[in-house]
Amino acid sequence: MASQTFAAENPADETSDRRVPLSALLPPAFLNHRAVFVVVGAGLLALTISGVVINPLDMPLLAGAIILVLGVPHGAFDVAVWTDRNGLGRRPAISTMLFGYVALAGGFFGLWLMAPALALPVFLAMSIYHFSGDWDHDLDRLPRLLVAAAMITAPAGLHRGEVVEIFSWLAPEPVANSVGLIMAAMALPLLQASVVVIALIASQRPWAAAELVVVLALAWLTPPMLFFLVYFCGLHSMRHMIETHQQLHSASVGAFFRSALPYAPLAIIGTLIGAFGMSTLPPGPALIGMIFMALGALTVPHIVVVELCSPGPRARD
Repeated sequence: MASQTFAAENPADETSDRRVPLSALLPPAFLNHRAVFVVVGAGLLALTISGVVINPLDMPLLAGAIILVLGVPHGAFDVAVWTDRNGLGRRPAISTMLFGYVALAGGFFGLWLMAPALALPVFLAMSIYHFSGDWDHDLDRLPRLLVAAAMITAPAGLHRGEVVEIFSWLAPEPVANSVGLIMAAMALPLLQASVVVIALIASQRPWAAAELVVVLALAWLTPPMLFFLVYFCGLHSMRHMIETHQQLHSASVGAFFRSALPYAPLAIIGTLIGAFGMSTLPPGPALIGMIFMALGALTVPHIVVVELCSPGPRARD
């Protein structure tokens, strides 16, 4: 049963009974990052439980700047990943890829503008699917979708008011209220199911289990925007860059980050223009709202690139 539910120790040979340590399959940077995240996340939980509450909604411009600098640009490596995977070194081929990328992003951004009541739940569903990939080395598709859904819905469990406030910057208030209510109703059952998943992997993958415990605890106990900052910037974006660096075999860290140019600055500038040129909200909510809209738009082509170009366990599913 476990072999049908959870990822094999050796993704390259699922039929083998031999168990290969996870440390032999993943780069040291991945494992080091996981350990650091668990320790830092546990420290943040200890502060929260002791009564020290940090709420980025009290400083939305700073929160938005952190997401823009540390979170949004991780998708800027998509062009380098696509060209490396498909051998597209010629300018016309790259231009064609960029045209398709921008068209997909623009289509979803148009959906945000014309039908935000539809765009919000679609964005959340895409987030569950995409974020579930953070555990594709540890879990098969169904259990990792389950824990990702538990993570996405958890903030509404104890902080539904703040979740609805943030959603109201993205969609009409009645829609924000309805989505927040549905998330709150789903949060506890999904958490209970996730506890079962974590218990089943704890003996073979203790660090992955610890990471999931910390992530879900942060999602439940900390303010929603703080959780998003810590998870999106500290886990998801960092993990994606670690795996992308390994995939591209960059000669140096500097060469790796140069492969994100000029797309990372363009994404940041475009988001700022949208926030302060199109929104009627105050500056802080306008920036946060536009960041989520931009994330929704960019997630569509980003998912396509990740799914088509990842050499890892996603292809196994």
